[in-house]
Amino acid sequence: MWNDTRPGREGGQSSTEYLIVTAVFVLILFAPIDGDPLYIVLLDALREFYQGYSAGMSMPVSPLGI
Repeated sequence: MWNDTRPGREGGQSSTEYLIVTAVFVLILFAPIDGDPLYIVLLDALREFYQGYSAGMSMPVSPLGI
């Protein structure tokens, strides 16, 4: 039967798709951008953002510091 619609018979295609998508994401994350891998660039941007955020959160709410 060529058109088999029973549950669980189409699992091979989805695992292949997941493998391809995962491989593409891994290649993108480790591709060098200005000499550094993308994950290093993203971590640096996150670190800079958090430093600005934490500096802003450490300021007193009122201008008088009360």
